[in-house]
Amino acid sequence: MLQGFWGTKFDGAHLPANWSSTGNALEKTAFLAKDALLIVDDFVARGTRQEVARTHANAERLLRAQGNQAGRSRMTSKAELRNAFHPRGIILATGEDIPNGHSLQARLVIVNVARGAIDTTVLNGLQKLARDGALAKVMASFVRWVAMESERNALLEFIDMALDIDRENIGASGHARTQDNLANLLMGLRVFLDFADDAGEISPQVTQAFMDVATDAACTLADLQAAIDREASDAQRFVELMRAAVSSGKAHIEHSRGGQPADPRALGWRDVDMGMSGIRTEAMGTRIGWVEGEMLYIDPSASLSVIKTLASGLDNHLGSSERAIAKSLREAGLLIKCDKGRNTAKVSVLGVRRSVYVFRMSDILDLDSSTASPIGYDPSDIPF
Repeated sequence: MLQGFWGTKFDGAHLPANWSSTGNALEKTAFLAKDALLIVDDFVARGTRQEVARTHANAERLLRAQGNQAGRSRMTSKAELRNAFHPRGIILATGEDIPNGHSLQARLVIVNVARGAIDTTVLNGLQKLARDGALAKVMASFVRWVAMESERNALLEFIDMALDIDRENIGASGHARTQDNLANLLMGLRVFLDFADDAGEISPQVTQAFMDVATDAACTLADLQAAIDREASDAQRFVELMRAAVSSGKAHIEHSRGGQPADPRALGWRDVDMGMSGIRTEAMGTRIGWVEGEMLYIDPSASLSVIKTLASGLDNHLGSSERAIAKSLREAGLLIKCDKGRNTAKVSVLGVRRSVYVFRMSDILDLDSSTASPIGYDPSDIPF
């Protein structure tokens, strides 16, 4: 329906772009769609690992170019620079997933549309207006109005004022880009409503009612974006992957004096049924740290090696460096002790001074004293 403002031939089965296209094709299409909405439909990262990686790479390339307003430069076979194509309109992407990448997601306005949230009766009416060309006529009138307003230099002043108002209404929670992204959308709505007011189609009261609803929606989106931003941050991903590594037996944590800690099952140790020899508690996977009371000491290199391998296995590689992750952990307030000028602290473990990340145990792992079944088989469970 929204793409119908730019032509009567667009509908759900005839959209100008989709994520199955090549990166070059998407890049050129976004460049040609100047001052227009470009819908890129159906982002679904499925298939082989290579196909999933290619889909995410295309999204990264196109959406980052949109956010940065800069294309990817290339060279010809004669070592001359080719023209760089960057999006010159605005992209609306649909899909079942969100492209990977903390900084990429910060460049987006992410809207979660729940099943049943759309009034299909209203939507059907709007889709009929799109097919009949009514929406395209509205857009043509709007473009003429924008041109006339620009000639008398009235539009830029209005836009600057609107952006200031909308930034203040949204607030500054979450990523620094979120406020600007949402304010620009609200500003676009203000300009369109001003056009409708000038045309005598709506009253100032209706305009204000629209803006009140839109501002409330933008504030809700800001909260959603802040939650997504936290989940996608290097700090949060490091912590979640570390928990997954420990719980899945790919890593374990020892006591600071060596051997199993007080809560071995929660820290990567398992009871292994040795048959007639009884049950023995064994450490699983790689040792990534030590525990001492309420303090958790994590070895940066060992933990990152395990975590990056695990992340790659989940097709969402953690590409950040050790320095970047440590900085993110400190900014998130998770590191409770750091030496001067460092994001690590020197502690004594097994008679050796080591540089480690120092966490509060309760911030990282939710320990439970309940028992776990030992690894092994009861003869009565074997069906043959």
